Amino acid sequence: MVGDEVLFVTDQPAGAAGIALWLTSPDRDRNGLPALRAGMAAGRVLTRFGDVYGPVVNLAARLTSLARPGTALVDAELAAVLRADGRYRLQHRRPVAVRGYHHLRSWALRSRE
Repeated sequence: MVGDEVLFVTDQPAGAAGIALWLTSPDRDRNGLPALRAGMAAGRVLTRFGDVYGPVVNLAARLTSLARPGTALVDAELAAVLRADGRYRLQHRRPVAVRGYHHLRSWALRSRE
C-alpha cells in the first residue's frame, strides 16, 4: 500500500491482467464502489523486505496516472505478451510525455468476453 494506491506483483501476465480487469470492472459502479484505474508494466524488479523496486515500478506508476477511472493501461512489453494470449483486446493509445518518459506508449486493456 502506498497512500490510497495498491501495488501488486505477479509471476504470470494473465494473472495481472485478470486482477486489473476485475479491479476496473464496470460492475464496481453498479455496486456503489468507486471506479478504479490500473497501470501495469512487465519486467524485472528487485524485491527487498516486502517491497519492490526498479524502473518497471515507476513505469507502472506513470501508466496508472494516465489511466482514466475504470480503465487499465499496460506497457509495450506486457501488451505483446497479452496480445499473444488471445483472451484480451488491446487498444493502442497515442504516446505521451510524462516525468521520466518522453514518448510513453500504452495500450488500454479489455477482456474479449
